[in-house]
Parts: sequence; structure tokens; C-alpha cells
Amino acid sequence: MIAFYLILAACPVLLLGVVTFITLIAIGVRKGDHADLASPPANRLDALTRRMTGVGTRSSDKDES
Repeated sequence: MIAFYLILAACPVLLLGVVTFITLIAIGVRKGDHADLASPPANRLDALTRRMTGVGTRSSDKDES
């Protein structure tokens, strides 16, 4: 029964974390609408948004053949 109460108490915290994460992605997408996708990400939020939405740029490294 104690495990049930712990899970019940953790649900609002987990839900808040998920809502915060989705909000950050939405803000990043909104800011990304005005950015050039060919340029490298400007900050961590931009990089996270590009990675989560699957929009990324490939860099051409000189080491690769």
C-alpha cells in the first residue's frame, strides 16, 4: 500500500517534468521557425529541439572520406 502512495505522490512531479519538457521543445520550435536550419544551433535549447524533432544539419568533417 505504501508503494501505491509513493507512486501517487510522484505522479504530479513527473507530470510537471513532462509538461516542462514539452514546453521547452515548443519554445525551441517557435524560435527555430525564424532561424536558418543550415547554420549550427545557437544554444542548447536549439540543439535539443533540433535533435528531438529530427531536424538537424550534417557537418562535413575533413577526417571522413
